[in-house]
Amino acid sequence: MGGWEKRLEELSHLEDGWYDGEGCSISVDAIENTRKIMGCLQNHYKQNNLPTIFPTPYGWVQLQRSDEERGLYGELLIGPQGQYEGYLLFYLTFQEQHHNFADWSDGASFIRTWFGDE
Repeated sequence: MGGWEKRLEELSHLEDGWYDGEGCSISVDAIENTRKIMGCLQNHYKQNNLPTIFPTPYGWVQLQRSDEERGLYGELLIGPQGQYEGYLLFYLTFQEQHHNFADWSDGASFIRTWFGDE
């Protein structure tokens, strides 16, 4: 089991109240959809360039990635009911972009487009 798979296993065990008495548990759907995205990215990225995985207090999973050379920060939020939200910040211009996606494959494409190793 790889590092990101272990991290998802940890998140799957979070219970309500995990965040200083607040925070929702992470749904099975959010974990499974994150697993699909990370599995797809694993085939595209160098292992050390995969996004970092975090839980959110709202029961979502957040994937974060930054590229200092390009001045870019991005995140993908995976919701408990199949929601996918992307966010980009361009450091040099402070321009922000917000995106909503229909499914996990669109979310994976968003990350590959902006942060791919190729």
